[in-house]
Amino acid sequence: MSEKLRVGLVSGVRHQEDYATVFAHHPDVTLVGIADDADIPDDYHALNRAIASDHGLEYSTDLDAFLARDDIDAVCVAPEYARHTPLALRALAADKHVLVDKPVGITLEQCDALIAAARRSTRTFAWIARVGHPSLQRARDAIASGELGEIVNVHAHFLVTYGNGEKWDEEERIFFDPVANGGGELLNFGLYPLSAILDVTGLAATAVHCVTGAYYNRAHRELDLEDMALLNLQMESGIIASVCVGRAHVPGNVHNGDLWLEVSGTRGTLIADELVPDAVLAGATSGYVERCYRSSNGSQAHFEAVIDNFVWAVQTGGTPFLGADEAEKVMHTVFAAYESAETGEIVNVE
Repeated sequence: MSEKLRVGLVSGVRHQEDYATVFAHHPDVTLVGIADDADIPDDYHALNRAIASDHGLEYSTDLDAFLARDDIDAVCVAPEYARHTPLALRALAADKHVLVDKPVGITLEQCDALIAAARRSTRTFAWIARVGHPSLQRARDAIASGELGEIVNVHAHFLVTYGNGEKWDEEERIFFDPVANGGGELLNFGLYPLSAILDVTGLAATAVHCVTGAYYNRAHRELDLEDMALLNLQMESGIIASVCVGRAHVPGNVHNGDLWLEVSGTRGTLIADELVPDAVLAGATSGYVERCYRSSNGSQAHFEAVIDNFVWAVQTGGTPFLGADEAEKVMHTVFAAYESAETGEIVNVE
């Protein structure tokens, strides 16, 4: 491998524009180009060409040839959600290190196929969620150090407020259509609190009860997608965790959303809030010293941290924040939650 990690971008339909900017400014990365299949819609080609133009890259419509290039070490895969698995599988088969946008798949079968391929591969496999945010990393460090004591309860409230309400048009369909994206906000935004709980506490869900609804956005109602989900989770340790997640056009706070995780322990309570951004640990007994961990960069810090972690993992052989094992735990929880929402029953996470 060259001194700098040579990264190729695979499709730019959803979030690749943000990731490309972070890669472009990373001191240990050289962006090589962007590629996609030739038989995608013209609108997708336009998005890919825009990213290529912004970063002075070549755009190729021969993806197989692009993945076969010797001057590409790693790829970032970020198309519409339905193509995450097939494109990431092709990249792993081409012996590339792979960073794929969430979700890793839109069906359980897709997810399991990619997870199995990642485990067979000798290359680094990672996926993008918000776990790299400084507030969550500081929360994880505090819990790992034992400052919180034994964990007794977890609650996550991840509510974004850039929903479209009653106003939307067909040009926005790419962001909501279940054919392209597989589901609603549980599959989309729900991965953030679930991966945050797993990363911060080390605990995965063993059973879930879930209720969903479409309350705030016309696009979700018309396409029969949930814009809100409430989950009660039984965790590996036997404790209960709760999650409120969704997309509403009514602001939850002055930051136009709520992105916080609360962990209660036998020695205190910790709240990690991305939008302040803070991780605050308050003791439950008198005389316990409150500690406040503050980060200066909240808006794009999670992108930067996850991409920096991926680059580090490739270059050192280290373990990324989110790999195949984490994908299995989080995605199996998501699909168990969908089953629970449909049946009204508690569903075991297999």
